[in-house]
Formats: sequence, structure tokens, C-alpha cells
Amino acid sequence: MNVAAVIAEYNPFHHGHAWQYREIRRICGEDTAIINVMSGEFTQRGEPAILPKFVRGDLAIKMGSDLVLELPLPFACSAAGSFAAGAVRLLAATGLRMNVFCGAEDSDRPDIFYNIAKILIDEPKIFEDELHLLLDSGNSFAVARSRAVIKFLSSLQPDWYLTALQEGFSFETFFKSSNNILALEYTVAILRCQLSKQLTLHFLPRQGQAEKDKSLTTAPGTWLSGTALRQAILSTSSTAALLRILAGKMPAHVLGEILLHHREHSIPTCNSLSLPLFARLRVATREELSCALGGNEGLLRAAQILLQKQGRELTNWTDLAVEVTDKRRPTGRVNRAFCAFLLNIDQNEFDLQLKAGPSYIRPLAYSKRGRYLLRLLRQKATLPLINNASDFLEYFPTDAVRQQGELCLRAADLIAYSLQRPGGTEFNEFARAGKYLSGEN
Repeated sequence: MNVAAVIAEYNPFHHGHAWQYREIRRICGEDTAIINVMSGEFTQRGEPAILPKFVRGDLAIKMGSDLVLELPLPFACSAAGSFAAGAVRLLAATGLRMNVFCGAEDSDRPDIFYNIAKILIDEPKIFEDELHLLLDSGNSFAVARSRAVIKFLSSLQPDWYLTALQEGFSFETFFKSSNNILALEYTVAILRCQLSKQLTLHFLPRQGQAEKDKSLTTAPGTWLSGTALRQAILSTSSTAALLRILAGKMPAHVLGEILLHHREHSIPTCNSLSLPLFARLRVATREELSCALGGNEGLLRAAQILLQKQGRELTNWTDLAVEVTDKRRPTGRVNRAFCAFLLNIDQNEFDLQLKAGPSYIRPLAYSKRGRYLLRLLRQKATLPLINNASDFLEYFPTDAVRQQGELCLRAADLIAYSLQRPGGTEFNEFARAGKYLSGEN
């Protein structure tokens, strides 16, 4: 059986994702089994996912996936490099050889991805010196790194770089394209972990709107971006109005679930977590702030001071994040720090978990083919497979499993509280097994 993998958040699942499934099976064969690695309750941007992870997993199976695995929270709610490394290591832990597919704006230039990845892994002195200089000048890490790569290439002028320039390739545009950045991080992770023989990376052209485009008006046949869909869902108060806006613009199964959760006011947002965030920041000591993720750079202390001085003007999470955001601390980084602070993740714990990698494999949903894949995983996987509460209890004494499992429990309860619903019992989050959808694939 051919096996392919896609790393995604499906927040929400849209027509571009469905196209990826069709394209993968066109390339690899109709009987190809597709595995997804998907974030859980919180996304890489540090925001709650629009739909619960189990619902998103079920929808992915209905749209053509075979097995959806949860990316543990320390990696799912992390910067692009850690997100990609965690997902790649989770796929490698299945023990299966597979083709890994990702979208990219420059999908026709795999040579560019691999050559830049080697620079990021080797960290030559010219690159490293420029990177530190740019960081010291107050640039964000992403901006500093991209400029340092371009500086290194313009200084060294390797043949492949000069050829790309002659062909009109723009390295500045390359680094400003969000799908390119994640695709580059997948490339780095696979090469750095020496997984090229097990995981073969393929680049698919991005379909539809640019990721950052929020417009709901597109040319005929152009699919809406995830950003545009999220903007519409979160900014529309009437469910009937939302139906009129999104009818025909996303898969029917997905739209149905979104409308159901929208009508029941069960779509969490950063702002629905404002009160617990403000309360936690207001009572935290300086020592707690400095030990927290992002606290060593003064981000959380700056937020606390703003609350003390401008508490009446700052009415929600978004207002506070806007005030804290600057050139060095982009919004995604601020949101991730707020999220980690609410979940009580300190910097040392976070660093240890990122270094260790995922500690278990957890299926959220699977098809008939996926059930066969799970049997293979029980034979080949290098990490414990946790599909229900008894599996979790069996491996709970293991420190790494307990730590990542507890974060999963905290995240689920935090989302429940944000929607003014009761949290679960200690193992409620793991009491629900991955769902088998018998009629699918």
C-alpha cells in the first residue's frame, strides 16, 4: 500500500485541502492511504481552532483522508520550525515509509528549498553573524533569518543562486510567502533528522487565494483562503448571514459543522479567553513571568504593565496583543506566549519537550484503510499508540507521555471554560477514542 502524508491544521478545511487529496491520489495512485498530522485545540498562530479537533478529524476522513493523528500541543502551538519538526518526527515515529506532501507558492523550485535548507542547517559564519546583527537591531527572527540568508547568498553567489536570479526568481518574495516558509521548515526538519530515506517530500502548488488575502470576493473558480474563511466566520454574528456568505465557497460537510457550532455559540476565540488571561497576568509575580514561555524577553511583563496602566481601555485579548506586538514580536509570537502562559507552560519545560519530540501517537479519526494503518502502527511504531483512556493510563507513568498528555487535558478544559462549559474529569479528554468512520474509504 502506498502511504502519503499531509501536515495541516484544517482551520477550517477548504476546497484547496480537498484538491490536495485528489492530487496526491492522481500522483501516487487511487489506493493511496493518506495520513494527516493535525493540530489539536490550539493552532500554530496561538489561537483556538474554530472547530474541535475530533470534528475536524472526522471531516478530514469524510473528505478523503484515512488516518488523522494529533500533533501534541507543544509543537502545534509553536513557531514554524518547531511545528514542522514535531510533525515530521511524529510521521517518522509511525515506522512507515511515505511521501509527504505540502503546499508551496514556489512548488516548481524544489532545488531552492533544499539549497536554502542546507544553509539553515550548516549555519555558515557569514550567515550567523548577519543573523545576530539583524536580531540585535530589533528584527523578528523570521525577518532576520530571511535577510541573513539573502545576504549570505549575495556575498557567496553560488551558481544555483545566480541561475535563479537570471530566471527572474525573487528570494525576497520567496520568504514572504507563508506556505513557502512551512515547506522550507519541513525540508529542514527532514534533512536535519536524516529522514530522507523514510519521508520523501513533495511540493504541491498552492491553490486559490494567497494565504493572507481576507477578501470574500474572488475570481470565478478561485477558492477562498483559510484566512478569509476564518475572518468571515469570526466576524459574522448571524448564522443565516454566514450561510449566505459561505454557501458554495467551502465543502458542504464542513460548512454544515461550522453553521451548527456558530448557531450554538460554540466557536472559541482568543477574546473568549480574555478574562482568564487578564486575571492570570494581573496576579503573576515577576518570577513567574520570567520563567514563562516568552517571559525572558519581557513580553509578558510588558503585557502586565499595560494592564496595570491601561486596564480600562484594554477590553480583550486582541487589544492587549496589538499593544504588545512590535517589529521583533509579531502577533503570532505574542498569541503563542499568551496561550502558553494560560496553560502554565514554562520555558524550561517547553525547551525539553521540543528537544525530546512527540511522546505518543494519538489517532483522532480513521477510515477502513486507516484501521489497517493502525494495525501496522502497532507493529512498527517507535512511540506508544494511544487510542483510548486505558492506553493513556498504561503509559501515563512515563514522564514524557504524562507531560504532553497533561497539556492536552489543560487545553481541552481551557477551551471548555472559554465557552462557559464545565471541564472534564481527569482523563475525560482521553476517554474518547479515535473515531472509526466505517463508510469512508
